Amino acid sequence: YSVEQTWWKMVLNNLGMELCVNASSAGSTCVGNSLGTDDPQSGCNEFRMGHLLGENGEYPDMIIVYMGNNDFLKAIPLGENDGTVFVDEGEIETFSDGYSLILEKLMYYYPGSDIFCCTLLPIGTWGKETPFEMMVNGLDLTSEDYNEKIVEIATAKECVIIDLQHCGNTIDNMQQYMSDGLLLKPEGMVLIRDAVKAAISGFYQDS
Repeated sequence: YSVEQTWWKMVLNNLGMELCVNASSAGSTCVGNSLGTDDPQSGCNEFRMGHLLGENGEYPDMIIVYMGNNDFLKAIPLGENDGTVFVDEGEIETFSDGYSLILEKLMYYYPGSDIFCCTLLPIGTWGKETPFEMMVNGLDLTSEDYNEKIVEIATAKECVIIDLQHCGNTIDNMQQYMSDGLLLKPEGMVLIRDAVKAAISGFYQDS
């Protein structure tokens, strides 16, 4: 499908917003060398965190963080950080340290930006008796376990949470919205679009 069918592009169009930059990178995780300046695969590093300005140096009014799918798929350990523990720069090895450091850096580099944190959609795999069943990674964890950390850390940092875990995609109807339990069909993109739009609109109406 085209870029016009992606959830983020539909949100921009529907809300009349302008994109500063799409800093996503396929396959990236929250962990890695946080001091790196050229590796797009590490979400917490300087390369990813330091390039969110617009073409003319505009600071973003809001930043949407949607990270964690690949940490789950690659069985990155959750760790114990609840969002209140300081993370030393260097080689980051746990999801909670990486996610916490991402938010810390965003708050530092873009102090005027509102930060929205997306939980993960349910992630499934083809089942034996039903079309899909919840995927369990190499650490015997599901996407819900990573969502608990996202919510815990985002709450501690006073960021806005966008609940994609309950946006309408479930194990029972996953075949309608996903092609393989992870990659979204256009119908799945619409679910995310609606959840993100509702969270953004609700936040600014209440502010």
